[in-house]
Amino acid sequence: VYGEIGRGLTKFFAKMHANRSKRYIAVGRTVKRIIEKYNETELMNNCIDPQLFRALKTERYFDDFTVGYIGRFDPEKNVFSVIRACEQLKVKLVVCGSGVKYNSIKKLENDSLKVLNWCKYPPIEFYNGIDLFVSPTYVEANISRTVLEAMACEKPVIVGGCGGEEKKIKPEWGMVSKQDATSIK
Repeated sequence: VYGEIGRGLTKFFAKMHANRSKRYIAVGRTVKRIIEKYNETELMNNCIDPQLFRALKTERYFDDFTVGYIGRFDPEKNVFSVIRACEQLKVKLVVCGSGVKYNSIKKLENDSLKVLNWCKYPPIEFYNGIDLFVSPTYVEANISRTVLEAMACEKPVIVGGCGGEEKKIKPEWGMVSKQDATSIK
């Protein structure tokens, strides 16, 4: 549902701005396919600075194996599925972000779940304080910037297969999962 809504909004804005813009920049092939019908479109994937985002020794959030998520706490980002998967596995989880679901997520905080509402940018310490990064989103036009940042910090990733560029993630870097808690687990 979120993917269909996102595609519909992308088409709407592409049509609306077709006469005002000389060309579009798309952040992934899926978006490019949608908007190139309305205007000349250039593909420019997300990118990060590998000099900045790299593996470092930093303070950890938990002594045990730790999963992490950083991003918006909105329904389409699907953070609750990661929380359920980690609860079922009895694995430590640290999440950092803000959004409409922040208060609901904060209420779940316990000895195995740390909820942060702010993280210094760039969040290099965050990525280096975890062992695995999970991005279970329902909507993404490209490999998200947070996934790229985590991989640059040498963290394996689990990403939701939502029709973006996640197929470019090689098995040695991580895996693509369905977005439900059982699949993430």
